[in-house]
Amino acid sequence: MSPPVFLLRVLLLLLGGLLATQVALAGPEAASEAAARAAVEKHRDDAHRERVRVDWAQFDDEVPPDGAEMTRIKGYIDYEVTRIVLRGAKAEGRSVFMGRKWFYGSDERFTARSFDVSPEAFAAAWNAARRVEAAEAVRLDAPERTNGSMMVATHAPYRCVRLRSAADLAPWHVSVCRGASKRGGVRVWDEIRSEAMFDLVTELIPPTERCTSADFDEWAPWLLAEVVRGEPEPLAKLNRPQRLVIETSLRGLGEVGTKPALAAVDALEARLRAPTGPTSAADDDLLDECRLARTKLRLRHAFDATDAAALLSAPGDAAGWDTDLRAWVRRRWRAADPAGFLTYARGRIADPASGPERLVECLEDLAPYADPELVPIVRSFLSHPRLGVRAAAAAACLVRDRKDDAALVVLVRAQLAQPRLFETDDALRTAIRSGVEDGRWVHLALASADRLGFERDEQVRIWRAMLDRPPHRGTHWAVRHLLHLEDRATYAKLETVTARWAAEAPARETVGLSEDAAASMAWFVRAARARKAE
Repeated sequence: MSPPVFLLRVLLLLLGGLLATQVALAGPEAASEAAARAAVEKHRDDAHRERVRVDWAQFDDEVPPDGAEMTRIKGYIDYEVTRIVLRGAKAEGRSVFMGRKWFYGSDERFTARSFDVSPEAFAAAWNAARRVEAAEAVRLDAPERTNGSMMVATHAPYRCVRLRSAADLAPWHVSVCRGASKRGGVRVWDEIRSEAMFDLVTELIPPTERCTSADFDEWAPWLLAEVVRGEPEPLAKLNRPQRLVIETSLRGLGEVGTKPALAAVDALEARLRAPTGPTSAADDDLLDECRLARTKLRLRHAFDATDAAALLSAPGDAAGWDTDLRAWVRRRWRAADPAGFLTYARGRIADPASGPERLVECLEDLAPYADPELVPIVRSFLSHPRLGVRAAAAAACLVRDRKDDAALVVLVRAQLAQPRLFETDDALRTAIRSGVEDGRWVHLALASADRLGFERDEQVRIWRAMLDRPPHRGTHWAVRHLLHLEDRATYAKLETVTARWAAEAPARETVGLSEDAAASMAWFVRAARARKAE
Protein backbone atom coordinates (compact mmCIF):
# COMPACT_ATOMS: atom_id res chain seq x y z
CA MET A 1 0.00 0.00 0.00
CA SER A 2 1.44 3.35 -1.07
CA PRO A 3 1.97 6.02 1.61
CA PRO A 4 -0.63 8.38 0.14
CA VAL A 5 -3.31 5.67 0.19
CA PHE A 6 -2.37 4.66 3.74
CA LEU A 7 -2.52 8.26 4.93
CA LEU A 8 -5.89 8.76 3.23
CA ARG A 9 -7.36 5.73 5.04
CA VAL A 10 -5.99 6.91 8.37
CA LEU A 11 -7.50 10.34 7.76
CA LEU A 12 -10.87 8.82 6.89
CA LEU A 13 -10.82 6.70 10.05
CA LEU A 14 -10.01 9.74 12.15
CA LEU A 15 -12.78 11.74 10.52
CA GLY A 16 -15.20 8.85 11.00
CA GLY A 17 -14.32 8.57 14.66
CA LEU A 18 -14.69 12.29 15.16
CA LEU A 19 -18.04 12.26 13.41
CA ALA A 20 -19.23 9.30 15.52
CA THR A 21 -18.17 11.13 18.69
CA GLN A 22 -20.04 14.25 17.63
CA VAL A 23 -23.15 12.21 16.81
CA ALA A 24 -22.95 10.46 20.17
CA LEU A 25 -22.63 13.78 21.96
CA ALA A 26 -25.39 15.32 19.90
CA GLY A 27 -27.72 12.36 20.32
CA PRO A 28 -29.38 13.39 23.60
CA GLU A 29 -29.52 17.00 22.47
CA ALA A 30 -31.12 15.98 19.19
CA ALA A 31 -33.61 13.85 21.11
CA SER A 32 -34.53 16.69 23.47
CA GLU A 33 -34.90 19.09 20.56
CA ALA A 34 -37.06 16.60 18.66
CA ALA A 35 -39.27 16.16 21.73
CA ALA A 36 -39.54 19.93 22.13
CA ARG A 37 -40.46 20.46 18.48
CA ALA A 38 -43.05 17.65 18.58
CA ALA A 39 -44.66 19.08 21.72
CA VAL A 40 -44.97 22.50 20.10
CA GLU A 41 -46.14 21.26 16.70
CA LYS A 42 -48.96 19.33 18.34
CA HIS A 43 -50.64 22.64 19.18
CA ARG A 44 -49.91 24.56 15.98
CA ASP A 45 -52.45 24.54 13.18
CA ASP A 46 -51.89 25.20 9.47
CA ALA A 47 -52.56 28.91 9.84
CA HIS A 48 -49.93 29.22 12.56
CA ARG A 49 -47.34 27.28 10.55
CA GLU A 50 -48.02 29.43 7.50
CA ARG A 51 -47.83 32.77 9.27
CA VAL A 52 -45.45 32.17 12.20
CA ARG A 53 -41.89 30.82 12.28
CA VAL A 54 -40.54 29.22 15.45
CA ASP A 55 -36.85 29.91 16.05
CA TRP A 56 -35.07 27.34 18.21
CA ALA A 57 -32.11 28.40 20.32
CA GLN A 58 -29.02 26.21 20.11
CA PHE A 59 -27.39 25.19 23.38
CA ASP A 60 -26.14 22.10 25.16
CA ASP A 61 -28.29 19.86 27.30
CA GLU A 62 -27.65 19.99 31.03
CA VAL A 63 -27.79 17.51 33.84
CA PRO A 64 -30.79 18.61 35.96
CA PRO A 65 -29.70 19.63 39.48
CA ASP A 66 -30.62 17.42 42.38
CA GLY A 67 -33.93 18.71 43.73
CA ALA A 68 -35.15 19.86 40.33
CA GLU A 69 -38.93 19.88 40.38
CA MET A 70 -41.73 19.67 37.83
CA THR A 71 -45.22 20.46 39.08
CA ARG A 72 -48.40 20.01 37.05
CA ILE A 73 -51.91 21.10 38.03
CA LYS A 74 -54.94 20.06 36.01
CA GLY A 75 -58.62 20.64 36.62
CA TYR A 76 -61.52 22.96 37.24
CA ILE A 77 -63.17 22.72 40.69
CA ASP A 78 -61.73 19.19 40.88
CA TYR A 79 -57.92 19.40 40.74
CA GLU A 80 -55.12 16.90 40.28
CA VAL A 81 -51.71 18.08 41.46
CA THR A 82 -48.60 16.14 40.42
CA ARG A 83 -45.03 16.81 41.56
CA ILE A 84 -41.97 15.06 40.16
CA VAL A 85 -38.73 15.77 42.04
CA LEU A 86 -35.27 14.53 41.07
CA ARG A 87 -33.59 12.97 44.07
CA GLY A 88 -30.31 11.24 43.36
CA ALA A 89 -30.74 8.12 41.26
CA LYS A 90 -34.46 8.52 40.64
CA ALA A 91 -37.21 11.05 40.21
CA GLU A 92 -40.00 10.65 42.75
CA GLY A 93 -43.52 11.32 41.50
CA ARG A 94 -46.46 12.14 43.75
CA SER A 95 -50.02 12.92 42.65
CA VAL A 96 -53.08 13.90 44.64
CA PHE A 97 -56.64 14.29 43.42
CA MET A 98 -58.74 16.84 45.31
CA GLY A 99 -62.39 16.59 44.34
CA ARG A 100 -65.22 18.83 45.39
CA LYS A 101 -68.98 18.54 45.12
CA TRP A 102 -70.41 20.35 42.11
CA PHE A 103 -72.93 19.72 39.33
CA TYR A 104 -71.33 16.49 38.14
CA GLY A 105 -69.20 15.63 41.14
CA SER A 106 -69.80 13.60 44.28
CA ASP A 107 -68.64 14.38 47.82
CA GLU A 108 -65.35 16.07 48.60
CA ARG A 109 -62.59 13.47 48.28
CA PHE A 110 -58.82 13.20 48.37
CA THR A 111 -56.78 10.37 46.86
CA ALA A 112 -53.00 10.19 46.55
CA ARG A 113 -50.63 7.97 44.60
CA SER A 114 -46.90 7.67 43.99
CA PHE A 115 -44.68 6.54 41.13
CA ASP A 116 -41.04 6.62 40.05
CA VAL A 117 -39.55 8.18 36.93
CA SER A 118 -36.13 7.25 35.56
CA PRO A 119 -33.54 10.05 35.79
CA GLU A 120 -32.97 9.69 32.05
CA ALA A 121 -36.64 10.35 31.27
CA PHE A 122 -36.69 13.26 33.71
CA ALA A 123 -33.57 14.78 32.13
CA ALA A 124 -35.00 14.38 28.64
CA ALA A 125 -38.22 16.17 29.59
CA TRP A 126 -36.30 18.81 31.52
CA ASN A 127 -34.06 19.67 28.56
CA ALA A 128 -36.93 19.58 26.08
CA ALA A 129 -38.75 22.05 28.35
CA ARG A 130 -35.67 24.30 28.41
CA ARG A 131 -35.70 24.35 24.62
CA VAL A 132 -39.42 25.17 24.48
CA GLU A 133 -38.86 27.97 26.99
CA ALA A 134 -36.06 29.45 24.88
CA ALA A 135 -37.92 29.16 21.56
CA GLU A 136 -39.27 32.33 19.97
CA ALA A 137 -42.16 32.87 17.58
CA VAL A 138 -41.55 35.25 14.68
CA ARG A 139 -44.50 36.61 12.73
CA LEU A 140 -43.98 36.27 8.96
CA ASP A 141 -46.77 38.63 7.90
CA ALA A 142 -48.36 41.80 9.15
CA PRO A 143 -50.74 40.94 12.00
CA GLU A 144 -54.40 41.55 11.38
CA ARG A 145 -55.91 44.51 13.19
CA THR A 146 -58.28 42.67 15.47
CA ASN A 147 -59.01 42.70 19.16
CA GLY A 148 -58.34 38.99 19.36
CA SER A 149 -60.62 36.17 20.43
CA MET A 150 -60.77 33.45 23.04
CA MET A 151 -62.71 30.19 23.20
CA VAL A 152 -63.22 28.35 26.50
CA ALA A 153 -65.46 25.30 26.74
CA THR A 154 -67.78 25.07 29.74
CA HIS A 155 -65.89 23.54 32.68
CA ALA A 156 -62.71 23.27 30.57
CA PRO A 157 -59.81 22.32 32.87
CA TYR A 158 -56.90 24.59 33.66
CA ARG A 159 -53.54 23.18 32.59
CA CYS A 160 -50.79 24.65 34.72
CA VAL A 161 -47.09 23.76 34.85
CA ARG A 162 -44.28 25.07 37.04
CA LEU A 163 -40.61 24.17 36.69
CA ARG A 164 -37.90 25.14 39.15
CA SER A 165 -34.35 24.01 39.90
CA ALA A 166 -35.00 23.55 43.62
CA ALA A 167 -37.90 23.91 46.04
CA ASP A 168 -36.41 27.06 47.58
CA LEU A 169 -35.82 28.81 44.24
CA ALA A 170 -38.17 30.87 42.11
CA PRO A 171 -39.53 28.93 39.10
CA TRP A 172 -37.80 29.40 35.76
CA HIS A 173 -41.08 28.62 34.03
CA VAL A 174 -44.67 28.92 35.23
CA SER A 175 -47.71 29.13 32.99
CA VAL A 176 -51.34 28.15 32.70
CA CYS A 177 -53.64 27.61 29.76
CA ARG A 178 -57.37 27.13 29.43
CA GLY A 179 -59.14 27.25 26.10
CA ALA A 180 -57.58 28.76 22.98
CA SER A 181 -56.88 32.42 22.25
CA LYS A 182 -56.09 34.02 18.91
CA ARG A 183 -54.45 37.33 18.20
CA GLY A 184 -54.01 38.65 14.69
CA GLY A 185 -55.65 35.54 13.30
CA VAL A 186 -53.28 32.95 14.84
CA ARG A 187 -53.03 31.06 18.11
CA VAL A 188 -51.23 32.96 20.87
CA TRP A 189 -47.64 31.73 21.17
CA ASP A 190 -47.54 31.83 24.98
CA GLU A 191 -50.49 29.42 25.06
CA ILE A 192 -48.79 27.04 22.62
CA ARG A 193 -45.64 27.12 24.76
CA SER A 194 -47.69 26.46 27.91
CA GLU A 195 -49.53 23.53 26.30
CA ALA A 196 -46.21 22.05 25.12
CA MET A 197 -44.71 22.33 28.62
CA PHE A 198 -47.78 20.69 30.11
CA ASP A 199 -47.52 17.78 27.65
CA LEU A 200 -43.82 17.21 28.37
CA VAL A 201 -44.55 16.79 32.08
CA THR A 202 -47.65 14.69 31.40
CA GLU A 203 -45.55 12.21 29.39
CA LEU A 204 -43.67 11.35 32.60
CA ILE A 205 -46.83 10.38 34.51
CA PRO A 206 -47.72 6.67 34.19
CA PRO A 207 -51.31 5.37 34.02
CA THR A 208 -53.10 5.11 37.35
CA GLU A 209 -52.90 1.30 37.36
CA ARG A 210 -49.10 1.51 37.35
CA CYS A 211 -49.00 3.84 40.36
CA THR A 212 -49.04 2.96 44.05
CA SER A 213 -51.61 4.25 46.51
CA ALA A 214 -50.06 6.75 48.90
CA ASP A 215 -50.93 8.55 52.12
CA PHE A 216 -52.24 12.06 51.54
CA ASP A 217 -50.61 13.11 54.83
CA GLU A 218 -47.25 12.97 53.02
CA TRP A 219 -48.27 16.16 51.20
CA ALA A 220 -48.57 18.21 54.39
CA PRO A 221 -45.00 19.65 54.40
CA TRP A 222 -45.16 20.71 50.73
CA LEU A 223 -48.62 22.24 51.10
CA LEU A 224 -47.53 24.18 54.17
CA ALA A 225 -44.37 25.37 52.42
CA GLU A 226 -46.41 26.71 49.50
CA VAL A 227 -48.81 28.56 51.80
CA VAL A 228 -45.99 29.98 53.94
CA ARG A 229 -44.06 31.05 50.86
CA GLY A 230 -47.21 32.27 49.16
CA GLU A 231 -46.71 35.45 47.23
CA PRO A 232 -46.00 38.68 49.10
CA GLU A 233 -47.91 40.66 46.51
CA PRO A 234 -51.42 42.08 46.91
CA LEU A 235 -54.23 39.81 45.84
CA ALA A 236 -55.00 41.82 42.70
CA LYS A 237 -51.48 41.23 41.33
CA LEU A 238 -51.53 37.43 41.51
CA ASN A 239 -51.57 35.71 38.14
CA ARG A 240 -53.55 32.55 37.45
CA PRO A 241 -50.69 30.05 37.97
CA GLN A 242 -49.94 31.58 41.37
CA ARG A 243 -53.62 31.41 42.27
CA LEU A 244 -53.86 27.74 41.28
CA VAL A 245 -50.87 26.73 43.39
CA ILE A 246 -52.20 28.64 46.41
CA GLU A 247 -55.78 27.46 45.91
CA THR A 248 -54.89 23.77 45.71
CA SER A 249 -52.42 24.08 48.60
CA LEU A 250 -55.06 25.61 50.85
CA ARG A 251 -57.60 22.97 49.92
CA GLY A 252 -55.25 20.14 50.80
CA LEU A 253 -53.88 21.82 53.90
CA GLY A 254 -57.32 21.91 55.48
CA GLU A 255 -57.34 18.11 55.39
CA VAL A 256 -53.81 17.25 56.51
CA GLY A 257 -52.26 20.41 57.93
CA THR A 258 -50.65 20.39 61.35
CA LYS A 259 -51.48 22.95 64.03
CA PRO A 260 -48.90 25.55 62.85
CA ALA A 261 -50.68 25.59 59.47
CA LEU A 262 -53.51 27.63 61.01
CA ALA A 263 -51.21 30.59 61.61
CA ALA A 264 -49.82 30.22 58.11
CA VAL A 265 -53.30 30.40 56.57
CA ASP A 266 -54.15 33.52 58.60
CA ALA A 267 -50.89 35.18 57.57
CA LEU A 268 -51.45 34.34 53.91
CA GLU A 269 -54.96 35.79 53.96
CA ALA A 270 -53.67 38.99 55.53
CA ARG A 271 -51.10 39.34 52.73
CA LEU A 272 -53.67 38.58 50.07
CA ARG A 273 -55.99 41.29 51.33
CA ALA A 274 -53.39 44.06 51.46
CA PRO A 275 -53.67 46.82 50.50
CA THR A 276 -57.19 46.46 49.13
CA GLY A 277 -59.94 43.90 49.47
CA PRO A 278 -61.14 41.42 46.83
CA THR A 279 -62.20 42.86 43.52
CA SER A 280 -63.50 39.91 41.52
CA ALA A 281 -65.16 36.50 41.80
CA ALA A 282 -61.74 34.85 41.46
CA ASP A 283 -60.51 36.87 44.44
CA ASP A 284 -63.54 35.79 46.48
CA ASP A 285 -62.90 32.14 45.57
CA LEU A 286 -59.31 32.31 46.80
CA LEU A 287 -60.33 33.94 50.05
CA ASP A 288 -63.05 31.29 50.46
CA GLU A 289 -60.31 28.65 50.31
CA CYS A 290 -58.53 30.44 53.16
CA ARG A 291 -61.73 30.38 55.20
CA LEU A 292 -62.43 26.71 54.50
CA ALA A 293 -58.89 25.67 55.40
CA ARG A 294 -58.98 27.76 58.56
CA THR A 295 -62.33 26.25 59.62
CA LYS A 296 -61.14 22.68 59.14
CA LEU A 297 -57.80 23.26 60.86
CA ARG A 298 -59.48 24.92 63.83
CA LEU A 299 -61.99 22.10 64.35
CA ARG A 300 -59.44 19.36 63.71
CA HIS A 301 -56.95 20.55 66.30
CA ALA A 302 -59.34 22.09 68.88
CA PHE A 303 -62.90 20.88 68.40
CA ASP A 304 -65.60 23.18 69.73
CA ALA A 305 -69.25 22.04 69.64
CA THR A 306 -70.59 25.60 69.87
CA ASP A 307 -68.49 26.61 66.88
CA ALA A 308 -69.61 23.54 64.92
CA ALA A 309 -73.28 24.17 65.71
CA ALA A 310 -72.98 27.78 64.57
CA LEU A 311 -71.48 26.66 61.27
CA LEU A 312 -74.23 24.09 60.68
CA SER A 313 -76.98 26.53 61.64
CA ALA A 314 -75.81 29.23 59.27
CA PRO A 315 -77.84 29.74 56.07
CA GLY A 316 -76.80 27.32 53.35
CA ASP A 317 -74.94 28.33 50.22
CA ALA A 318 -75.51 26.98 46.73
CA ALA A 319 -71.76 26.45 46.25
CA GLY A 320 -70.41 22.91 46.38
CA TRP A 321 -67.82 23.91 48.97
CA ASP A 322 -70.65 24.75 51.42
CA THR A 323 -72.14 21.26 51.10
CA ASP A 324 -68.70 19.69 51.49
CA LEU A 325 -67.90 21.75 54.57
CA ARG A 326 -71.22 20.92 56.25
CA ALA A 327 -70.64 17.21 55.66
CA TRP A 328 -67.07 17.52 56.98
CA VAL A 329 -68.19 19.36 60.15
CA ARG A 330 -70.87 16.75 60.85
CA ARG A 331 -68.37 13.91 60.46
CA ARG A 332 -65.90 15.68 62.71
CA TRP A 333 -68.51 16.33 65.41
CA ARG A 334 -69.76 12.74 65.32
CA ALA A 335 -66.18 11.46 65.74
CA ALA A 336 -65.23 13.95 68.49
CA ASP A 337 -68.46 13.86 70.53
CA PRO A 338 -71.00 11.18 69.48
CA ALA A 339 -73.42 11.88 72.35
CA GLY A 340 -73.34 15.63 71.84
CA PHE A 341 -73.85 15.24 68.12
CA LEU A 342 -76.87 12.97 68.69
CA THR A 343 -78.44 15.64 70.90
CA TYR A 344 -77.82 18.23 68.19
CA ALA A 345 -79.28 16.07 65.40
CA ARG A 346 -82.40 15.27 67.41
CA GLY A 347 -82.97 18.94 68.09
CA ARG A 348 -82.52 19.86 64.43
CA ILE A 349 -84.90 17.20 63.12
CA ALA A 350 -87.60 18.37 65.55
CA ASP A 351 -87.16 22.02 64.56
CA PRO A 352 -90.07 23.18 62.34
CA ALA A 353 -87.69 25.61 60.63
CA SER A 354 -85.53 22.77 59.23
CA GLY A 355 -86.05 22.57 55.47
CA PRO A 356 -85.91 19.39 53.34
CA GLU A 357 -82.14 19.59 52.83
CA ARG A 358 -81.50 19.83 56.56
CA LEU A 359 -83.98 17.01 57.30
CA VAL A 360 -82.11 14.73 54.88
CA GLU A 361 -78.87 15.57 56.70
CA CYS A 362 -80.44 14.81 60.09
CA LEU A 363 -81.87 11.48 58.92
CA GLU A 364 -78.43 10.50 57.70
CA ASP A 365 -76.91 11.60 61.00
CA LEU A 366 -79.38 9.59 63.10
CA ALA A 367 -79.08 6.38 61.06
CA PRO A 368 -75.90 5.03 62.74
CA TYR A 369 -77.26 5.40 66.30
CA ALA A 370 -78.84 2.33 67.93
CA ASP A 371 -81.08 4.23 70.35
CA PRO A 372 -84.57 2.58 70.03
CA GLU A 373 -86.22 5.92 70.82
CA LEU A 374 -85.02 7.15 67.43
CA VAL A 375 -87.03 4.57 65.47
CA PRO A 376 -90.43 6.32 65.66
CA ILE A 377 -88.77 9.67 64.94
CA VAL A 378 -87.16 8.37 61.74
CA ARG A 379 -90.23 6.40 60.63
CA SER A 380 -92.42 9.47 60.95
CA PHE A 381 -90.67 10.90 57.88
CA LEU A 382 -91.64 7.97 55.63
CA SER A 383 -94.78 9.94 54.76
CA HIS A 384 -93.09 13.32 54.29
CA PRO A 385 -94.35 15.25 51.22
CA ARG A 386 -90.83 15.60 49.78
CA LEU A 387 -89.50 12.57 47.88
CA GLY A 388 -85.89 13.04 48.98
CA VAL A 389 -86.87 13.17 52.66
CA ARG A 390 -89.01 10.02 52.34
CA ALA A 391 -86.14 8.18 50.64
CA ALA A 392 -83.63 9.31 53.28
CA ALA A 393 -85.96 8.11 56.05
CA ALA A 394 -86.36 4.77 54.28
CA ALA A 395 -82.59 4.42 53.96
CA ALA A 396 -82.13 5.21 57.66
CA CYS A 397 -84.72 2.53 58.54
CA LEU A 398 -83.02 -0.04 56.31
CA VAL A 399 -79.67 0.56 57.95
CA ARG A 400 -81.31 -0.86 61.08
CA ASP A 401 -83.48 -3.53 59.47
CA ARG A 402 -82.91 -4.75 55.91
CA LYS A 403 -86.41 -6.28 55.84
CA ASP A 404 -88.38 -3.25 56.93
CA ASP A 405 -91.30 -3.66 54.50
CA ALA A 406 -92.63 -0.12 54.75
CA ALA A 407 -89.18 1.38 54.18
CA LEU A 408 -88.56 -0.95 51.23
CA VAL A 409 -91.77 0.14 49.56
CA VAL A 410 -90.91 3.82 50.01
CA LEU A 411 -87.41 3.32 48.65
CA VAL A 412 -88.57 1.40 45.58
CA ARG A 413 -91.29 3.94 44.84
CA ALA A 414 -88.65 6.67 45.07
CA GLN A 415 -86.42 4.74 42.68
CA LEU A 416 -89.29 4.46 40.22
CA ALA A 417 -90.26 8.12 40.51
CA GLN A 418 -86.71 9.47 40.24
CA PRO A 419 -84.20 6.89 38.94
CA ARG A 420 -81.17 9.14 39.44
CA LEU A 421 -82.02 10.02 43.03
CA PHE A 422 -79.49 7.60 44.44
CA GLU A 423 -76.72 8.94 42.22
CA THR A 424 -77.21 12.61 43.08
CA ASP A 425 -78.21 12.57 46.75
CA ASP A 426 -74.93 12.19 48.64
CA ALA A 427 -76.57 12.08 52.08
CA LEU A 428 -78.83 9.25 50.96
CA ARG A 429 -75.93 7.30 49.48
CA THR A 430 -74.01 7.56 52.73
CA ALA A 431 -77.01 6.47 54.78
CA ILE A 432 -77.44 3.37 52.65
CA ARG A 433 -73.75 2.59 53.29
CA SER A 434 -73.21 1.18 49.84
CA GLY A 435 -71.47 4.14 48.19
CA VAL A 436 -74.27 4.23 45.63
CA GLU A 437 -77.70 2.62 45.48
CA ASP A 438 -76.58 -0.38 43.47
CA GLY A 439 -79.83 -2.33 43.28
CA ARG A 440 -79.53 -4.47 46.39
CA TRP A 441 -82.34 -2.64 48.19
CA VAL A 442 -84.64 -2.64 45.19
CA HIS A 443 -83.88 -6.31 44.57
CA LEU A 444 -84.68 -7.13 48.18
CA ALA A 445 -88.04 -5.39 47.87
CA LEU A 446 -89.04 -6.78 44.50
CA ALA A 447 -87.96 -10.30 45.42
CA SER A 448 -91.04 -10.09 47.65
CA ALA A 449 -93.07 -8.09 45.15
CA ASP A 450 -96.31 -9.99 45.67
CA ARG A 451 -96.19 -9.55 49.43
CA LEU A 452 -95.42 -5.85 49.12
CA GLY A 453 -98.01 -5.19 46.46
CA PHE A 454 -95.90 -4.41 43.39
CA GLU A 455 -97.59 -5.37 40.13
CA ARG A 456 -95.63 -6.91 37.24
CA ASP A 457 -95.79 -3.78 35.05
CA GLU A 458 -94.44 -1.65 37.87
CA GLN A 459 -91.56 -4.06 38.46
CA VAL A 460 -90.72 -3.99 34.74
CA ARG A 461 -90.59 -0.18 34.72
CA ILE A 462 -88.25 -0.14 37.72
CA TRP A 463 -85.80 -2.64 36.26
CA ARG A 464 -85.88 -1.03 32.81
CA ALA A 465 -84.93 2.28 34.43
CA MET A 466 -81.88 0.63 35.96
CA LEU A 467 -80.69 -0.49 32.53
CA ASP A 468 -80.34 3.15 31.50
CA ARG A 469 -77.88 3.95 34.29
CA PRO A 470 -74.11 3.32 34.21
CA PRO A 471 -73.39 -0.42 34.78
CA HIS A 472 -73.44 -1.44 38.43
CA ARG A 473 -74.78 -4.32 40.50
CA GLY A 474 -78.29 -2.98 40.05
CA THR A 475 -77.94 -3.62 36.32
CA HIS A 476 -77.09 -7.22 37.15
CA TRP A 477 -80.27 -7.57 39.20
CA ALA A 478 -82.22 -5.85 36.42
CA VAL A 479 -81.11 -8.47 33.89
CA ARG A 480 -82.05 -11.31 36.20
CA HIS A 481 -85.46 -9.91 37.06
CA LEU A 482 -86.36 -8.92 33.49
CA LEU A 483 -85.53 -12.45 32.35
CA HIS A 484 -87.65 -13.85 35.16
CA LEU A 485 -90.50 -11.52 34.23
CA GLU A 486 -90.04 -12.49 30.54
CA ASP A 487 -89.90 -8.88 29.42
CA ARG A 488 -89.15 -9.75 25.81
CA ALA A 489 -89.04 -6.14 24.66
CA THR A 490 -85.71 -5.69 26.46
CA TYR A 491 -84.00 -8.92 25.32
CA ALA A 492 -81.90 -7.18 22.64
CA LYS A 493 -80.70 -4.59 25.15
CA LEU A 494 -79.98 -7.30 27.73
CA GLU A 495 -77.85 -9.17 25.22
CA THR A 496 -75.77 -6.07 24.53
CA VAL A 497 -75.24 -5.41 28.24
CA THR A 498 -74.29 -8.97 29.17
CA ALA A 499 -72.02 -9.38 26.15
CA ARG A 500 -70.05 -6.36 27.31
CA TRP A 501 -69.81 -7.74 30.85
CA ALA A 502 -68.52 -11.04 29.56
CA ALA A 503 -65.86 -9.33 27.42
CA GLU A 504 -64.66 -6.47 29.64
CA ALA A 505 -63.04 -7.14 33.00
CA PRO A 506 -63.50 -3.57 34.34
CA ALA A 507 -67.24 -3.75 33.61
CA ARG A 508 -67.47 -7.11 35.39
CA GLU A 509 -65.73 -5.68 38.43
CA THR A 510 -68.01 -2.65 38.42
CA VAL A 511 -71.13 -4.78 38.68
CA GLY A 512 -69.55 -7.38 40.93
CA LEU A 513 -69.75 -10.25 38.45
CA SER A 514 -67.10 -12.92 38.08
CA GLU A 515 -66.05 -13.96 34.59
CA ASP A 516 -68.02 -17.20 34.85
CA ALA A 517 -71.11 -15.44 36.18
CA ALA A 518 -70.98 -12.87 33.40
CA ALA A 519 -70.62 -15.57 30.77
CA SER A 520 -73.48 -17.54 32.30
CA MET A 521 -75.72 -14.48 32.36
CA ALA A 522 -74.94 -13.82 28.70
CA TRP A 523 -75.84 -17.44 27.90
CA PHE A 524 -79.21 -17.13 29.66
CA VAL A 525 -80.02 -13.99 27.69
CA ARG A 526 -79.13 -15.65 24.38
CA ALA A 527 -81.26 -18.64 25.33
CA ALA A 528 -84.18 -16.36 26.20
CA ARG A 529 -83.90 -14.59 22.85
CA ALA A 530 -83.81 -17.95 21.09
CA ARG A 531 -87.01 -19.00 22.84
CA LYS A 532 -88.59 -15.69 21.82
CA ALA A 533 -87.65 -16.34 18.18
CA GLU A 534 -89.33 -19.74 18.30
